[in-house]
Amino acid sequence: PPIPRPLLAPWHMALVWAGRSRCCMLLLSLGIFLSVLWLQQNAEGSLPAALTSTAVGVLRNASAIGREASTRPVRSPVAGSPKGDQEKFAAVEPAQSASESSALKPQIDEAVLAEAASSKQENALLEAVDAAEALPRPAQEQELALAKSGNASALATRVAEEQRGVVLKSSKAAAPSARVAEEQDGMPLKSGTVASEADVVANAGARSAEIPETEAWADLGRAVTLHMAVVVDDSPNLARIPMYLVMYKICFAEILVVIDVPHGGCNYGPKRLKGGPATWSAFFNSQSKVELVEETDKVLQRAKDIHSRHCRTPLIVKCEVIDYTSPETFALLNQSFNLAFEPLSSAQARWPWAFMWKNSMNYVIGIMRASSEFVLHADDDVASISEQNLGAQAFVSAAIREFDVDHKTVFAQLFECKKSVTIVKFKDVAGVEYWHSPQVAGDKRLSVGSYVSVQLYMTSPQRLKLMFPMPYWRHFTESVFQLGLSQKQLRSVWLKVPGICKSSFGIGSSKTPLTQAERDEAKYAVKQFSSSAKDETFDLKERHGACKFR
Repeated sequence: PPIPRPLLAPWHMALVWAGRSRCCMLLLSLGIFLSVLWLQQNAEGSLPAALTSTAVGVLRNASAIGREASTRPVRSPVAGSPKGDQEKFAAVEPAQSASESSALKPQIDEAVLAEAASSKQENALLEAVDAAEALPRPAQEQELALAKSGNASALATRVAEEQRGVVLKSSKAAAPSARVAEEQDGMPLKSGTVASEADVVANAGARSAEIPETEAWADLGRAVTLHMAVVVDDSPNLARIPMYLVMYKICFAEILVVIDVPHGGCNYGPKRLKGGPATWSAFFNSQSKVELVEETDKVLQRAKDIHSRHCRTPLIVKCEVIDYTSPETFALLNQSFNLAFEPLSSAQARWPWAFMWKNSMNYVIGIMRASSEFVLHADDDVASISEQNLGAQAFVSAAIREFDVDHKTVFAQLFECKKSVTIVKFKDVAGVEYWHSPQVAGDKRLSVGSYVSVQLYMTSPQRLKLMFPMPYWRHFTESVFQLGLSQKQLRSVWLKVPGICKSSFGIGSSKTPLTQAERDEAKYAVKQFSSSAKDETFDLKERHGACKFR
């Protein structure tokens, strides 16, 4: 219908006339854009959101003049980048289809771009955002965060790095383990020493120089923690840590030392040990404990120095003196053992450690609080003999391979130098013999492959949890592990690796043909500390109060 003449206001007539002329429409659009910019500069950022969005749209349209959509480059070339970097970067992540790219492309916050448009860096920011949008999705989140800050120069630098493939997109390469800074099932790490970020950076700088091939240790490509359990009164054995590194010749991700204070408990015999709550408290709150931690720090620093001369991977070192009164330790006890199977009396519940095997908690803590995927445990009086001085990498690699193949394997142990008659071979793989224990005729509770030795073994925190909760919390540790495996149909394997076997520390360190330079490198001494443990009285007539060996 015809438009009533009273409604044909001058501005309305101007719009109708302008619509009949493309040239005038372009001029009108330019006028609106310039007006928006003028209003924004004079309104000190109070421009309405609708006009802001219009300004951004005009900016984008203006930036597209002279370019056809079909030939628009994905990213601008980087000055000085080597030829072929674009192809290398493209090979890192497979090219996505057009539909996938549009589905994955995040929406740009128009208000953020409007703020950038009001600044002198508006054009640079828009170009950088265009390049950021063209990057694969893992890179876009960081680029768009920079876009929101309006930092065009930082964004352009980041995009250029992504285009050259400088920024790694592998989360696994960022740290030896994803569990270093996390709590483990409500159990925060309580370490005397934890490698700081500055330590890791400094350690990485020390490894920047090329390591001669003859001096390089085995990098297994998987994170492994070396766990060592030490009692206060055996503190001189801490000096063996550097020797373990030299003998094993493995680039570990972490060394975790767990120091135990005499707390009572059971030993071979069975017999009851000295110590209890009074002994533990006196030492744990003493200056001697502080000095012991400091001494351990020095040993671990020496270990880091040795490690850095042979490995390019960083090494985390931690020391923990067991706190038997902490909620975390009690929580771990309840998580690990089925206490209802042998209920605790009220006295036992206050100090259960006096009724357990002497080092059960040390083993569990050492595994569950490790930050690596795998744990290699070695008692402080046990080691290995490597006939050709090749280290323990063949054993550790074969153990990891078995963990990957069989998800029911919880423990992998190194074969003893003297063949045991209680286990049998069940397969050969790549020159390595795999053995396990047979069915025990006299004890139907024990299944095939349940025999465990806690002297030298490989395991994983996640695999150990498969046995939880374990029965018989107060029995001999190896018996508890055996029944834990049998009840859940899990297993333990023994690996007979050519040229290496398990022995005592003294025999292993003397019979392994280390060079004199290696022996000098591993030489260290730690002073003697004493817990001054005394006999403490417990009610052994209560139910489940006696020590149980098997």
